[in-house]
Amino acid sequence: MFPLWLGTVPALAKAFLEQVIRPGVAFSYETYGAKKLLAGRSAHIVVTLGMLAWLYRTLYCGHGIRGLRRNVFKFVGFSPVRTTMFGMIENSSEATKSRWLGMMRKDGAKAR
Repeated sequence: MFPLWLGTVPALAKAFLEQVIRPGVAFSYETYGAKKLLAGRSAHIVVTLGMLAWLYRTLYCGHGIRGLRRNVFKFVGFSPVRTTMFGMIENSSEATKSRWLGMMRKDGAKAR
């Protein structure tokens, strides 16, 4: 879960992933490519945006999120990789934010 920053994942989140997604932990080098050591797991990317979520998906084709999904999570074997985007976060009412949190709690409870 992270806020969209300049169209992609914030630097601190990228730094965290660089430390966690390491050879021998998340993947291993093979003669003809990489072995996915986290295969059989799923991931759910949750992003907050200052703009409308549909606009980011349509106008920018979800560029930053698409790269994260493909180049990090799918590379190490996560599948499926789902994405939820909450847009216009600054202008959203407390009731809307509370509803979003409820959706995420419910989704998290299903994942257990």
